Amino acid sequence: MKSEAFREILSALSELSPQQREALKRVLLEEMPREAEAADPEVCAHCGSEEFIGWGRTAGRQRWKCHSCGRTFGRLTNTVAHGLSYEEVWPEFIQALMDGAVLREIAERCGIHITTAHRWRTRFLQNLVDEQPKLQGIAEADETYLRRSAKGQPKEREKLGRPPRRRGGGRGGGGGRSPDQVPVFLAQDRSGAVVGRVVDRFDRDVAAKLLRDAVAPDAILCTDGHKAYMGAARELGLQHERLILHNGGRIRGPFHVQNVNNLHSRFKDWLRRFRGVSTSRLPLYVAWFNRITQPPPERKLPNQMLQHILATAPTA
Repeated sequence: MKSEAFREILSALSELSPQQREALKRVLLEEMPREAEAADPEVCAHCGSEEFIGWGRTAGRQRWKCHSCGRTFGRLTNTVAHGLSYEEVWPEFIQALMDGAVLREIAERCGIHITTAHRWRTRFLQNLVDEQPKLQGIAEADETYLRRSAKGQPKEREKLGRPPRRRGGGRGGGGGRSPDQVPVFLAQDRSGAVVGRVVDRFDRDVAAKLLRDAVAPDAILCTDGHKAYMGAARELGLQHERLILHNGGRIRGPFHVQNVNNLHSRFKDWLRRFRGVSTSRLPLYVAWFNRITQPPPERKLPNQMLQHILATAPTA
């Protein structure tokens, strides 16, 4: 399309009625998955061979058959979206995820059953767990703790050795030393990039692994007085600003941990809308929060997110 004609279309958007805007939105959303599927595969999804031929269609999707391994495949084979239906709804579903909507709201917005929404959410979020940015400049890191939960898992509840607790039933005793507390590591740099991980325990070895993955070697690490960070930073050769809060060291020049403490508060406030999250699924929620919290350069738009998902292999 010529640029002059495109400008005329843009100028006409302001004249659309609300109903016309919704109709246009639906058309654009329907086109997004087609754009993501536009290119034919270059190699077999199973063996990587370049020798394959068209092999009919299944549910309206093109399939191919490989000459080398003899197996058939489609564009979504070996991707997170393999086996999922209603692809015309995926763009709206991704938008609902980016909005941080709860499960029932996602199902209503997309016109799908709540169990379908739950299955899609788990599938689409599982590959975000390992996708996190590298923090640059001044990076603040701190861990927070959540009560261990076996929500919806009776067998796991038996292993906890305690009766089910009422929702919102206090923080529990022992702080981070209690086996009933799950550590969640969160870090943020001054650009707003966020990294988060759920770990079984928090000590020097775990801190070193987390920081190696999360923080650039030339970054300046700001933490509280936890000794695990001190040892980990020394092992990794990171410049470390240790702020011992009870000694009045809350702020030292440009160094502080107020941003990451605020991040803890925002994360817990956001998590409350889900009315309890099982510990086994907590990494998905941390990855989800990280994605919608990233600054604009790292936070993908819904259509970019969808194209990325359609090209991503599922986790083991």
